[in-house]
Amino acid sequence: MRGTRSENSTPNAASTKRAHNGVCNFCKHVVAGKVEDFRKHAATCSESNPDAKLAARIQQIRAGGGSASSSQMSIASYTDKHNLSASQNKVMQRLLLLALIMGGVPFAFVANLQFQHFLHCLRPSFVPPGQTMLRGALLDGLHGKILVQHAAWLADEKLAKHL
Repeated sequence: MRGTRSENSTPNAASTKRAHNGVCNFCKHVVAGKVEDFRKHAATCSESNPDAKLAARIQQIRAGGGSASSSQMSIASYTDKHNLSASQNKVMQRLLLLALIMGGVPFAFVANLQFQHFLHCLRPSFVPPGQTMLRGALLDGLHGKILVQHAAWLADEKLAKHL
Protein backbone atom coordinates (compact mmCIF):
# COMPACT_ATOMS: atom_id res chain seq x y z
CA MET A 1 0.00 0.00 0.00
CA ARG A 2 1.11 3.52 -0.64
CA GLY A 3 0.96 5.93 2.21
CA THR A 4 2.83 8.59 4.03
CA ARG A 5 5.39 6.14 5.35
CA SER A 6 7.92 4.30 3.22
CA GLU A 7 6.77 0.91 1.85
CA ASN A 8 10.06 -0.69 2.86
CA SER A 9 10.02 0.54 6.45
CA THR A 10 8.60 -1.66 9.15
CA PRO A 11 6.27 -0.09 11.65
CA ASN A 12 7.55 0.25 15.17
CA ALA A 13 5.43 0.66 18.27
CA ALA A 14 5.21 4.45 17.87
CA SER A 15 4.29 4.38 14.17
CA THR A 16 1.45 1.89 14.67
CA LYS A 17 -0.38 4.41 16.78
CA ARG A 18 -0.11 7.28 14.27
CA ALA A 19 -2.82 7.84 11.69
CA HIS A 20 -1.95 7.37 8.01
CA ASN A 21 -3.74 7.90 4.75
CA GLY A 22 -2.86 5.57 1.93
CA VAL A 23 -4.09 3.95 -1.25
CA CYS A 24 -4.23 0.22 -1.75
CA ASN A 25 -1.98 -0.78 -4.66
CA PHE A 26 -4.45 -3.48 -5.71
CA CYS A 27 -7.96 -2.01 -5.48
CA LYS A 28 -7.03 1.70 -5.23
CA HIS A 29 -9.16 2.05 -2.08
CA VAL A 30 -8.16 4.94 0.16
CA VAL A 31 -7.39 3.61 3.62
CA ALA A 32 -7.36 6.17 6.41
CA GLY A 33 -6.26 5.18 9.86
CA LYS A 34 -3.56 3.33 11.66
CA VAL A 35 -1.19 0.69 10.34
CA GLU A 36 -3.54 -1.96 11.74
CA ASP A 37 -6.23 -0.62 9.40
CA PHE A 38 -3.88 -1.15 6.46
CA ARG A 39 -3.27 -4.71 7.61
CA LYS A 40 -7.00 -5.38 7.99
CA HIS A 41 -7.67 -4.02 4.53
CA ALA A 42 -4.83 -6.05 3.02
CA ALA A 43 -6.23 -9.23 4.60
CA THR A 44 -9.69 -8.63 3.13
CA CYS A 45 -8.82 -6.83 -0.12
CA SER A 46 -10.59 -8.76 -2.85
CA GLU A 47 -8.08 -7.66 -5.49
CA SER A 48 -4.98 -8.88 -3.64
CA ASN A 49 -6.43 -12.10 -2.27
CA PRO A 50 -7.98 -14.57 -4.76
CA ASP A 51 -9.95 -16.32 -2.00
CA ALA A 52 -11.39 -13.02 -0.81
CA LYS A 53 -12.16 -12.07 -4.41
CA LEU A 54 -14.09 -15.31 -4.93
CA ALA A 55 -15.89 -14.92 -1.60
CA ALA A 56 -16.86 -11.36 -2.50
CA ARG A 57 -18.22 -12.50 -5.87
CA ILE A 58 -20.24 -15.30 -4.27
CA GLN A 59 -21.61 -12.88 -1.71
CA GLN A 60 -22.51 -10.44 -4.50
CA ILE A 61 -24.39 -13.12 -6.44
CA ARG A 62 -26.21 -14.36 -3.32
CA ALA A 63 -27.26 -10.80 -2.55
CA GLY A 64 -28.73 -10.48 -6.03
CA GLY A 65 -26.20 -7.88 -7.05
CA GLY A 66 -24.91 -9.83 -10.01
CA SER A 67 -25.55 -12.95 -11.96
CA ALA A 68 -23.87 -14.93 -14.65
CA SER A 69 -23.84 -13.19 -18.00
CA SER A 70 -25.94 -14.57 -20.82
CA SER A 71 -22.80 -15.65 -22.71
CA GLN A 72 -21.60 -17.66 -19.72
CA MET A 73 -22.61 -21.32 -19.64
CA SER A 74 -24.79 -22.39 -16.76
CA ILE A 75 -23.51 -24.86 -14.19
CA ALA A 76 -26.13 -27.35 -15.39
CA SER A 77 -24.19 -27.78 -18.63
CA TYR A 78 -21.26 -29.15 -16.64
CA THR A 79 -23.19 -31.80 -14.79
CA ASP A 80 -23.48 -35.42 -15.82
CA LYS A 81 -27.01 -35.32 -17.29
CA HIS A 82 -26.80 -38.60 -19.14
CA ASN A 83 -25.42 -41.85 -17.90
CA LEU A 84 -22.66 -43.39 -19.92
CA SER A 85 -23.60 -46.33 -22.05
CA ALA A 86 -21.76 -49.59 -21.42
CA SER A 87 -19.67 -49.08 -24.57
CA GLN A 88 -18.77 -45.50 -23.60
CA ASN A 89 -17.78 -46.66 -20.12
CA LYS A 90 -15.63 -49.42 -21.65
CA VAL A 91 -13.85 -46.89 -23.91
CA MET A 92 -13.13 -44.66 -20.90
CA GLN A 93 -11.84 -47.62 -18.92
CA ARG A 94 -9.46 -48.51 -21.78
CA LEU A 95 -8.26 -44.90 -21.92
CA LEU A 96 -7.64 -44.98 -18.17
CA LEU A 97 -5.69 -48.23 -18.55
CA LEU A 98 -3.57 -46.75 -21.32
CA ALA A 99 -2.90 -43.60 -19.26
CA LEU A 100 -1.80 -45.71 -16.28
CA ILE A 101 0.50 -47.81 -18.45
CA MET A 102 2.03 -44.87 -20.32
CA GLY A 103 2.52 -42.96 -17.05
CA GLY A 104 4.10 -45.92 -15.30
CA VAL A 105 1.42 -45.75 -12.61
CA PRO A 106 0.73 -48.97 -10.70
CA PHE A 107 -2.71 -50.48 -11.22
CA ALA A 108 -3.22 -50.29 -7.45
CA PHE A 109 -3.65 -46.52 -7.91
CA VAL A 110 -7.27 -47.05 -9.03
CA ALA A 111 -8.05 -48.25 -5.49
CA ASN A 112 -6.97 -44.85 -4.07
CA LEU A 113 -10.06 -43.28 -2.50
CA GLN A 114 -9.03 -39.75 -3.46
CA PHE A 115 -8.59 -40.79 -7.09
CA GLN A 116 -11.98 -42.49 -7.07
CA HIS A 117 -13.53 -39.35 -5.59
CA PHE A 118 -11.84 -37.27 -8.30
CA LEU A 119 -13.23 -39.51 -11.03
CA HIS A 120 -16.70 -39.38 -9.47
CA CYS A 121 -16.59 -35.57 -9.35
CA LEU A 122 -15.38 -35.46 -12.93
CA ARG A 123 -17.99 -37.83 -14.32
CA PRO A 124 -20.37 -39.39 -11.77
CA SER A 125 -21.70 -42.03 -14.16
CA PHE A 126 -18.21 -43.37 -14.99
CA VAL A 127 -17.50 -46.70 -13.29
CA PRO A 128 -13.73 -47.05 -12.99
CA PRO A 129 -12.29 -50.52 -13.40
CA GLY A 130 -10.90 -52.34 -10.41
CA GLN A 131 -7.37 -53.71 -10.23
CA THR A 132 -8.58 -57.18 -11.21
CA MET A 133 -10.34 -55.89 -14.31
CA LEU A 134 -7.31 -53.78 -15.27
CA ARG A 135 -4.95 -56.74 -14.93
CA GLY A 136 -7.36 -59.13 -16.60
CA ALA A 137 -9.80 -58.45 -19.43
CA LEU A 138 -8.81 -54.84 -20.16
CA LEU A 139 -5.08 -55.52 -20.28
CA ASP A 140 -5.59 -58.64 -22.39
CA GLY A 141 -7.79 -56.69 -24.82
CA LEU A 142 -5.26 -53.86 -25.10
CA HIS A 143 -2.41 -56.34 -25.56
CA GLY A 144 -4.30 -58.08 -28.37
CA LYS A 145 -5.02 -54.77 -30.08
CA ILE A 146 -1.34 -53.77 -29.88
CA LEU A 147 -0.27 -57.14 -31.31
CA VAL A 148 -2.60 -56.63 -34.30
CA GLN A 149 -1.28 -53.08 -34.85
CA HIS A 150 2.31 -54.28 -34.56
CA ALA A 151 1.71 -57.11 -37.05
CA ALA A 152 0.18 -54.63 -39.51
CA TRP A 153 3.16 -52.29 -39.06
CA LEU A 154 5.61 -55.16 -39.66
CA ALA A 155 3.72 -56.17 -42.79
CA ASP A 156 3.92 -52.58 -44.09
CA GLU A 157 7.65 -52.50 -43.35
CA LYS A 158 8.26 -55.75 -45.24
CA LEU A 159 6.17 -54.47 -48.14
CA ALA A 160 8.12 -51.19 -48.19
CA LYS A 161 11.45 -53.06 -48.38
CA HIS A 162 10.30 -54.95 -51.49
CA LEU A 163 9.24 -51.81 -53.34
